[in-house]
Amino acid sequence: MRTIGAVTFPEFELLDLYGPLEMFGLLPDTSSIRIVGAQKTQ
Repeated sequence: MRTIGAVTFPEFELLDLYGPLEMFGLLPDTSSIRIVGAQKTQ
């Protein structure tokens, strides 16, 4: 299984992340998507 990391940053726009993640979400169950940020949020 392949893990794909989507890196976020302060004040990022959801639209910047949504498009690429939607593309990877269409792949067969061969990958796992993780959202990664510089700081942990509540």
